[in-house]
Amino acid sequence: MTNRLLENADRIHASEMAAQRLRANLELVRMDPVTWVREAVLDPGAEITLKGRKWHVHWQDTLITIHDGTFAIDTGQKNRSRHGTVEPLKMPFAICSLKDFSRVDPTQPFCFTACTDQERSLICPQDRIPDNALEHSGPWRCFRVRQTMDLDLVDNFAKMTRLLVGNGIGVFSTSTFNTDYVFVPENQWDKARAMLEQHHFLPGDPAES
Repeated sequence: MTNRLLENADRIHASEMAAQRLRANLELVRMDPVTWVREAVLDPGAEITLKGRKWHVHWQDTLITIHDGTFAIDTGQKNRSRHGTVEPLKMPFAICSLKDFSRVDPTQPFCFTACTDQERSLICPQDRIPDNALEHSGPWRCFRVRQTMDLDLVDNFAKMTRLLVGNGIGVFSTSTFNTDYVFVPENQWDKARAMLEQHHFLPGDPAES
């Protein structure tokens, strides 16, 4: 039965008013809302069910409803009760200033390096600080953004960091090709987790710290 929606993905459309609601509710900054919904429907990871006369599409942290037959988009909204936006990582981290990268093993998980014309830096788990580190800061704790990096999620990421900074929590972040990592001081970890849970960036039953 799901095939009917997939086979008619190119017929999915939205009125101007519905498109405006989607753009606001889903915090879409650049992508056309209808194109975004079509891509969500076609993603193999989407959970699609037909309830009455409406298709319910659960994808990442959103719920989209689409009228069967006409394939007009009804609603789209964040569904953070199902999926928190961020994942707390268990280990403490350090940020290091290095003379060189000779003692760094880039094949180990969570090895973030940076090299500019003025410095060489490393972010790594606290227990893997290289013995040639010139100095280091920490411990820091880390939240990993769950979704794959998408330009339309930039505003959501900015809201999260503004929330933390606005509540007196120190923050720095780094990015990989696919996602973002947000670091906070260990002595503010519990406060940061509480704030993110309260505002639905963390699931209601947060993972073990």
